[in-house]
Amino acid sequence: MPLQCSAQGCKYHDKTIPREKGITFHRFPHRDSNRLWIWVMNMNVGKWMPKARTLLCSRHFTPDNFEMYKGKTRLKHTAIPTIFVFPEDIPQVGLQNYNIGFTV
Repeated sequence: MPLQCSAQGCKYHDKTIPREKGITFHRFPHRDSNRLWIWVMNMNVGKWMPKARTLLCSRHFTPDNFEMYKGKTRLKHTAIPTIFVFPEDIPQVGLQNYNIGFTV
């Protein structure tokens, strides 16, 4: 099964983007219900909940959401996606910089 970003309008998936482009894919934080809620709200997709294998690509995170670990770049456990482009006819109601008690 190919890896594909679930963000509205995002066309990134592993079949079209070579690894050297630096695009990575990340699962939703299902074990942290507060952060999961913020991720979904920031995506502005209404009453939708991601499944266990639903992914977002790295283009939806700012550089400070990543860290080096054992020579590889990985998403911090406090990361919140904030970079989304919405069609003009969809109102943006996300929580882009919402803080739930941890440093983002």
